[in-house]
Amino acid sequence: MSDSSSSTSVKRTDFVTPNGLACIEQLADSDTLIVALHGWMDNAASFFPLMDVMPEQHIVALEWPGHGHSAHRDDYYHFADYVDDLHLALTHLEPRKPIVLVGHSLGALVATVFAATFPELVHALVCIDGLGPLSLPLDQQVAHFRRAIEQRRQTPKVRALSSVDFAVKIRASSSKLSYENSQLLVDRGILKADRVWHWRHDSRLKLSSPLRMSEQQAQVFCEAVQAPLLLLRAAQGSYLSDSVLAQRSAWFKQLDVSHVGKGHHLHMSSAKECALIIKRMLKTFEPHQNF
Repeated sequence: MSDSSSSTSVKRTDFVTPNGLACIEQLADSDTLIVALHGWMDNAASFFPLMDVMPEQHIVALEWPGHGHSAHRDDYYHFADYVDDLHLALTHLEPRKPIVLVGHSLGALVATVFAATFPELVHALVCIDGLGPLSLPLDQQVAHFRRAIEQRRQTPKVRALSSVDFAVKIRASSSKLSYENSQLLVDRGILKADRVWHWRHDSRLKLSSPLRMSEQQAQVFCEAVQAPLLLLRAAQGSYLSDSVLAQRSAWFKQLDVSHVGKGHHLHMSSAKECALIIKRMLKTFEPHQNF
């Protein structure tokens, strides 16, 4: 294990699961274990601001394959495999306390499907600017499948970076992040080879997964979620549209929605506000008796 840096004195350690997922763990004597799942093209450092304001909480932030310090896949990236990655990681962690999944964007989509599939393993669920799996109407499935296959014939572009500062500014601009929050992601998201900086992520992450759930399938998974669910949605600039939120809200048994800050990475830009809402949620329910 090695020490992982942060903006505060909170000590964190890095480790890798047997299935190749890099993890950052913040140890604390809390009643629950938060397993944090980052978004597409991000890494575990996206949860540093939230960790900083929740030092009393035991948190393990995972990095998906092809992201951050995790190994790349030998093949393409499919949504179902992320659910398998999480299941294998939790099997390795063998938590002795109730699990609260906190997922941002892609992490929120995976967390929802995982909670539906393995309800006995999830005590509570926090989704940040994402709710339920991506879906497509049936009449769009074939065209999407074709586009995804054709993408695989394209030569991926590997972009060289002139400096760390340049990478931070690119990421800040593309994700509408502050320089400081962008730097957190870049610090774990680049590496130097032959005197040039490169992104660590697997370029194949940008290829679409050919198979996407139908809206009926998405509904079935959302309705199967047993755990109480807190949705933290950006008050401004959310990636989750009003129409999707209105439709999917009726699919969950226990759903509480809070609107916080602005921008897709609200858990970074509005970490204190998000932490307060999450802490309030955690105080609401007692741990399940089977833990």
